[in-house]
Amino acid sequence: MRVMKAFILLIFITISLDAKEVNFVKLKEVGEFVKELSLSENLDKDELLKVFEDTKFLPKVLEIYNIPFNRYKTDASWKRYESKIITSKRVKQTHKFISKHLEVLKKAEDLYQVPKEYIATFIGIESHFGSNTGKFSVLNSLSSLAFFKNRKQKFFKNELRELFILASKKKIKPNSLKGSFAGAMGCVQQLPSVHNRYGVDFDNDGKKDMWDMDDCIGTIANFLHQNGWENGKTVAVKARYVGKRYRGFKTGYNQIYTIEFLKKQNITPIKKFPQTQASLLQLRGVSEDEIWLGAKNFQILTKYNNSTNYGMAIYQLSQRVMGLTL
Repeated sequence: MRVMKAFILLIFITISLDAKEVNFVKLKEVGEFVKELSLSENLDKDELLKVFEDTKFLPKVLEIYNIPFNRYKTDASWKRYESKIITSKRVKQTHKFISKHLEVLKKAEDLYQVPKEYIATFIGIESHFGSNTGKFSVLNSLSSLAFFKNRKQKFFKNELRELFILASKKKIKPNSLKGSFAGAMGCVQQLPSVHNRYGVDFDNDGKKDMWDMDDCIGTIANFLHQNGWENGKTVAVKARYVGKRYRGFKTGYNQIYTIEFLKKQNITPIKKFPQTQASLLQLRGVSEDEIWLGAKNFQILTKYNNSTNYGMAIYQLSQRVMGLTL
């Protein structure tokens, strides 16, 4: 997964890819990492160290994850996010993609019980239907983030570990893989851990290929299915509240309240909400906010990218593609 942060990507377009000289082999943390990985996964220690001899440090990648969280947060402006993603042009492109890959999408829809419109929307948002899969060395990016202090260092060290496991299983060199600055690869921007756990060989050619569209279709459908997607069930419902700017309780995809409690706070869904609990979602507009209630399916969308705006973009664009009104 790209961990597709729209505003971070806008910033990153202007960032230089120049690498700074760092000898990874001499880092104590690298030595400890190699020792643990060689023992737990039965990988050759010398071969692992040899990989790190040619690994490059990317300071600008590290910079992104050292931006203070309140400045980095991508949920600051829903309207800006919405205007770039939920467009008539993108709806048409998604319909075109569905027509082109209809047979495979229907196969995934039937097998995993995930609507083809959601599958197509993920691929469109993550990589513009496979046309933008990233040009960074995944090894360089993940190594820079795994061994130098940043707010997600533990996360990226695990992804680097998963990268070596992935490369070993596929019998390829870790430094041969290209992807996003955060280490996501292929047409649905899978992080190494996502591919290792959810990747499928959907075209039955004997390979789980992150750049093969059939495999990508199967993988994102499998991801949603395994995380508990309930086909035909509610994803999100808009709610009424008092005022134009919401300044009440904490909001976010992971801020869950009972419907009974929210109603006591004068937050009421505009139509029937079928679950007893919901995420309280705040979409920040130019002059006022929207409040939505996220059901279990919405929380599953954000497992692929931990962002309220991301989950809402997937939901609303899928609804548009389906020809449904919100």
